[in-house]
Amino acid sequence: MNVLSIDRISKSFNEKTLFEDATFGIDQGQKIALVGVNGCGKSTLLKMIAKIESPDSGDISYNKNTKGSYLPQIPELDNSNDILSEIFNSDNESAVAVMKYQSLLVKSAENPDLQDELQSAIEKVDNLNAWDFEDKARQVLGKLGIHDTGQQVSGLSGGQRKRVALAKVLLEEPDLLILDEPTNHLDLEAIEWLENF
Repeated sequence: MNVLSIDRISKSFNEKTLFEDATFGIDQGQKIALVGVNGCGKSTLLKMIAKIESPDSGDISYNKNTKGSYLPQIPELDNSNDILSEIFNSDNESAVAVMKYQSLLVKSAENPDLQDELQSAIEKVDNLNAWDFEDKARQVLGKLGIHDTGQQVSGLSGGQRKRVALAKVLLEEPDLLILDEPTNHLDLEAIEWLENF
């Protein structure tokens, strides 16, 4: 099944043409590496696939059932969060469901009128099979060398920030995973784990 189609896209910056009339597709299950010298447009192409930038011409279309996730070269994280809170601070359906359940659990202790809403939240977490999301997050972070999930994001090095952002996109379990230089700052063990994952 084709998850992404690129049809005759072109992109230029000032006088420099990065690519012209590029056409290709990505099928489900394919693993593709984009290799080129610095400044040739690799990150720009990935941003276009991730719908962050637009091509000058041509079309980029996804299969309507495809969910994509993008890891930029320099990820943006919320410095006010600790690592685990940053993992939960996402559009990830499982993370959102668990956070809503936890919030309602606390509120319903003081307000019995929230019992129906709490029951709906429990059913949502059940349907998503998300009860173990936090454990899964800790496992993925651990494999990437992040063990203290209570550490503040503001105190992380650039490499640690990249690892947290990588864990965050992996936990989204997308159909199309777009990673811009994901192995920067990873040791060999973490790179091998990521390849197998």
